[in-house]
Amino acid sequence: RASADAYGLLPMDIASVTSFRELPPDFAPGRFEPYMVLVEQSTSSVSTSFANRAGHQAFFELARALSMLSGVASMLGPVWLLQEGVDWGHELNLDAKVRELYTKVVSSHMLANGTAAMLQVHTSFLPRGPQGLDWILRVRAMLEEWEKQHPDYRAYLAGPLCEAVDSQAAVMGSMPQYLALTLIVVMLVVFYMFGSIFLPLRFAVAILFTLSATFGVSVLVYQTPLLHSIWPWLSHYDGLCYQVIPTASCVAVALGIDYDIFLVSRIVEFREMGLSDSDSITAGLSQTGGVISGAGLIMSLAFSGLFFSSKLLHQQLALTLVTSVLLDTFVVRTILVPALMLVARDWNWWPRTFPDPPEFAVPSAHKPEPSGIHSADRRKPSGKARFAC
Repeated sequence: RASADAYGLLPMDIASVTSFRELPPDFAPGRFEPYMVLVEQSTSSVSTSFANRAGHQAFFELARALSMLSGVASMLGPVWLLQEGVDWGHELNLDAKVRELYTKVVSSHMLANGTAAMLQVHTSFLPRGPQGLDWILRVRAMLEEWEKQHPDYRAYLAGPLCEAVDSQAAVMGSMPQYLALTLIVVMLVVFYMFGSIFLPLRFAVAILFTLSATFGVSVLVYQTPLLHSIWPWLSHYDGLCYQVIPTASCVAVALGIDYDIFLVSRIVEFREMGLSDSDSITAGLSQTGGVISGAGLIMSLAFSGLFFSSKLLHQQLALTLVTSVLLDTFVVRTILVPALMLVARDWNWWPRTFPDPPEFAVPSAHKPEPSGIHSADRRKPSGKARFAC
């Protein structure tokens, strides 16, 4: 879940954040930052003006539908006074003081010619909090339905989180294209480097596995109550800040490709030296395992510093980056990749071909010690003789 929660970008302990959370339950936080529903005529007809019965009635129907929407505490505008709707002609039945107040509301919330009007919507949840995303989408869907029923009018929603929701939609909407283009380019580069059709596909599987597992861990931490008993403040948030997803994805893909190419390059070197597929994979893994493990641990330690930030955005970046690096280092490169390559064997290099390995060939690093011979009396083989049994 990609959240547009604005409070995830702010330190958790600052007064502007904690003060909203300490409000009593019967006081709507949305009264401090109300959302605005703006309506206007799509035609210049006087009969559809909001100062006339037809326009007022259409606006009133919209307000009544909004009042029944979950998360709406109160509204203020020409057709609604906090908890009570004001239908056409109903203002004549209002108390004198209330009528005076209503007149001021109308003058401040509607243009003098009646071509446009505004309705303040006070939410019962934090207006910039995690609930805002779904609420805004529901309201916009309701406005679209109202426009279909009243084609002479247009309606818009503005307010605290609307820009963030639009940004989230734009970023998340581009993620499928980003991942698809990245995978295609990576597969082409791998094909050019190794001349194999199978290896690019295996690279893509490893990348998708890392991304899926990384964001799966994030779901457990930030979208379930699994850790709320340990860290109660997690209950104030729901989902990953949408800014984290593209950042973590590109870093995870880059590191995964880097480690994978390093490992496969060593395997190819051993295969070109005459080793069998299984021996090449084993030797390549043993030769690169220490370097990849050390690099992964150092990278994880570098990213771990973000855990100590008081901003949720930084902590989520730390979790996703550290998780992806550790998965690449100790699961993908050490278990998944060798397992897939051992199963594929000759198909790893298709259509490229390698010479058949000599019988009993093993890498010198794994050659058994001849029994009964002192190390000082052994001659060091040279050239290809090192791989002869």
